[in-house]
Amino acid sequence: MTQLESGGAAIGVATDIDGEARNASTPDIGADEFAGVGIDLLPPAISYAPLGNTTATTDRPLSITVTDLSGVPTSGSGLPVLYFRKGTSGGFSSSQCSFVSGTSYSCLFTYASVGGVATGDTIQYYLAAQDAAPTPNVTTNPSAGAAGFTADPPAASTPPTTPSSYVIAVALSGTQTVCASGCNHTTLTGATGMFNAINNGVLTGNLDIQILAT
Repeated sequence: MTQLESGGAAIGVATDIDGEARNASTPDIGADEFAGVGIDLLPPAISYAPLGNTTATTDRPLSITVTDLSGVPTSGSGLPVLYFRKGTSGGFSSSQCSFVSGTSYSCLFTYASVGGVATGDTIQYYLAAQDAAPTPNVTTNPSAGAAGFTADPPAASTPPTTPSSYVIAVALSGTQTVCASGCNHTTLTGATGMFNAINNGVLTGNLDIQILAT
């Protein structure tokens, strides 16, 4: 058994060093195409577009792609899992993803499992997936710092050091005022300034910022 078997990528080379035909889609690694028995020792690759801040407090979907040489489960306990929590400490809740088609899966933040969410809450999350190898290989995304991988369901006893995250943000629209006192903000800059509110909020309409003299 070897990782060389069917482990290469097709680059348009039709024959090997002996003149034998290459597999058109999954050639062997190296100069020689041979009839070996493949073994998958690598975990799957998980990819997704990180979610931005939102004003919505209803359950939120996340689309992911999971690829692997030996395939990824499309049903059962081996399906990818979304792990998430409210805040930046404590344990993670889990939500099993569902298979869509090809390498695509759909995951859902089920907020009831974290007691619901409200404006100002931070949601941290990561994904775990396993492949269909005889002994499943498990990984997470993000992966840095994650350890203690187990399968069925795919999990990590130590979560990633820096999970992905987003904020249930304030909706901004209409008129916002800036002045020394009695306005929405006392300054444009700083932690409580107008610019910071824009960076961490979500624009839901036209925003008119008025700087007033005192």
